[in-house]
Amino acid sequence: MILVDIDFMNVGDLDEVLEIERESFNLPWSRNLFLRELDFPGNAYIVARLRDRVVGYAGIRFYGRQAHITTIAVAPKWRGNRIGEQLLLALIEIAKDRQAKEIVLEVRPSNRIAIGLYEKYGFRTIGVIPGYYMDNGEDAFLMRVKI
Repeated sequence: MILVDIDFMNVGDLDEVLEIERESFNLPWSRNLFLRELDFPGNAYIVARLRDRVVGYAGIRFYGRQAHITTIAVAPKWRGNRIGEQLLLALIEIAKDRQAKEIVLEVRPSNRIAIGLYEKYGFRTIGVIPGYYMDNGEDAFLMRVKI
């Protein structure tokens, strides 16, 4: 396990975040989308830093007492070092601090590594969203944990 520093994302992180985004997703978010997410009141976006380099990031939105994890990504070079786990735990703490009662997220059924991580922290599949992913029409598992 490599310990990283977790910090709130800022505009100066976006070049590195966008690089990881492009390496991680078939339909990457744009700079403008990240800027809107960072600007939206109540959202929380965080980065994982290793030696002053962004190696991962994650985001969460709040709807009343429900928190919704929007994204988690780790640079391919650093995967397998439990950085995603550290980001997930930080998001759970942010949700608790903001008095959320539950956290939800969507995940590809084919992403067994992510599903295993979420299950480790109590997330359970509560539904399937047919054709959720626009790049290939894959369904999404809707997962939730009460906190």
